[in-house]
Amino acid sequence: MILVKQIKKTCYFFTVLLILSGVSSSQKAFGLDSIHFESPEQDQTLITKKPDIKGTISVPYLKDTLSVSMDQTDMTAIVKLSDTGFSLIPFHPVPAGNHLIRVFFMDKNNQPHEKEIKFSTRHSDLFETASSTNTVSMVYSNVLKKMDDAKTRSISDWEFESNLSSESVIGQGPWKVSFNTNARYSDQENEMTAPLEKNFQLADYLLKGEMDAGETSFQAALGNVSVEGTQNTIGSISRRGATFGATSKQFFLHGFTLKSQQTFGLDDSEDIQTDNDDHLLGFSGGLNLFDEKLGIKTVYATGGEKASNASYNIWPEPGGNSGNVVGLEVKTDFFTNKLTTRIEMDWSDYDTDTSDTAGSKTDKAYTGQISGTLNFFNYDLLYEYIGADYKVPTAGLVQDRKGYTAKTGFNFNAQSLSFNLGQYKDNLDKDPSRARVETLQYGSTYNLNTFASCPISLGFLRSTQNSSLEPAGSSEIKNTTDTVFGSVSHINGALVVGLQPEYSQMNDETTPDYDTRSKTLTLFAGYNKERFSVSPSICANWFEDLNRNVDNDTVNCNLSFYINIINGLDIEGAGSYTVLNASDNSIDQDSFSGDLQLSYKWSEPVLGIISPMIALRASHDNSSDKVTDIGTKGTLFYLMLSGSLDLSF
Repeated sequence: MILVKQIKKTCYFFTVLLILSGVSSSQKAFGLDSIHFESPEQDQTLITKKPDIKGTISVPYLKDTLSVSMDQTDMTAIVKLSDTGFSLIPFHPVPAGNHLIRVFFMDKNNQPHEKEIKFSTRHSDLFETASSTNTVSMVYSNVLKKMDDAKTRSISDWEFESNLSSESVIGQGPWKVSFNTNARYSDQENEMTAPLEKNFQLADYLLKGEMDAGETSFQAALGNVSVEGTQNTIGSISRRGATFGATSKQFFLHGFTLKSQQTFGLDDSEDIQTDNDDHLLGFSGGLNLFDEKLGIKTVYATGGEKASNASYNIWPEPGGNSGNVVGLEVKTDFFTNKLTTRIEMDWSDYDTDTSDTAGSKTDKAYTGQISGTLNFFNYDLLYEYIGADYKVPTAGLVQDRKGYTAKTGFNFNAQSLSFNLGQYKDNLDKDPSRARVETLQYGSTYNLNTFASCPISLGFLRSTQNSSLEPAGSSEIKNTTDTVFGSVSHINGALVVGLQPEYSQMNDETTPDYDTRSKTLTLFAGYNKERFSVSPSICANWFEDLNRNVDNDTVNCNLSFYINIINGLDIEGAGSYTVLNASDNSIDQDSFSGDLQLSYKWSEPVLGIISPMIALRASHDNSSDKVTDIGTKGTLFYLMLSGSLDLSF
């Protein structure tokens, strides 16, 4: 019995010893003893924008296995290695705050070693964040030779362009101020087309201030700003102006003043104005309730545009105009994407011509939408009404129509099937000067991905158009168009090839009987490697006018390629060839355009900041029209010098 107890104690002793020795070897294998950070030290706070990271390695190691990351970003490419350690300095300023450095390598016995260290930075004694990142790019091109028709074309023999992109930020505690800008210097032999000008131009700028006061943050911006409204009010607009607002988890309130005219560079007018003759003014505000399951948003905008600014207008009308719009949007998501709703109601008061006495017209718009996803099933139902006189500063809004769309789909592991249905009609106020057109569209798409390397897609779409209330002298519209389409491709590593056929036929039921048939076949391929890539494609279309018994054929071929000959020396090119023919000999044309460039770029920045490149480029085009016996042909040879300068501090 005593012997058994002694054996148990001995086994227990050796077990503990083995465990402790295993822990010790494990610590060494994972780098706790083999990697030593000289700088920074653990939990140290550095006053720097580009921390100098140095470490020593006490065991023989395989250099090609060493990797260094900072904040989950791989920094291995800029690491300097030695037999006993490593060092790196980030090229760009790193953000102020907490950081994590992780080092990994394999020793010569194929054992892994890994170690990480935490530290923090601030950019200066005065400011926690204070940095500026600037990039200056320059391109000079000189025409070496012009051939054929290129000799008589209005092409500058030389051009020079330089661009400055700058991002600067200062922050301390809850405050942060940033300034971003893009400036351009241009010059060339010939005159430039407006709004571009020779010499220096400020393309855009944005001065932005933010304060984070805990649960609420405040923002203000001046320059090229963007404003988000609702779909049927101002949509998304980017203009020169100013914005200001406050945001929290439960509410937000934003105001804005924008120039109606698109602005390039600097002009004499002020960015902040309350004159709504040539500005758009307004605000948006809302609430987020029940953990953001219920959202309420309202938008108000008022403004106009002078007739002299018609070429840059926000509002759809070309002359002087003014108006205002009010919108209310309610969104819900109480069932985590299973059932989401959106309701929007809007009212506008708009004067299409401020120079007459007709005055403004009021109208409304409203939208209702229900959508969701239930396991493998998804759906989206939308109804919208946009009045004939409803006008807003959103170019993409289709006005004077009402109707609905319904979409549903089934998604399985390797298959998906979707259906869509939509019906709309326009001319809601029954304007006697134009017809009302009703459109019905429905279709289905099937996707098969059983083999990941060979995805297949098939689809069908039918569209019908019928007109009514046609004014005297106008033509009736009554047609049905059926379209069948598909695609199949094969992916094998760097190689991809594909085929996309499409067949479409329109049946015109009016007296002219303008029936048509269209067949399209697209073949494409691509091969993409680090030092070589090529992408050829060909698209052929056969269009038949069945009423006139005339066929129109179009063939378009494209090719682009890239070859890295040696490190820094590249050759690349692109070309397009198009042929047009008609069976009644009314069309017989072909055209070609292509570019070929040989370039050399220094592999390492000169002085650590300048990346120059020199290139020879050839550009050729020719076209011929055998019906009119007219042709063109031109070739240009260029010498191009370019470079970029990175300055970060």
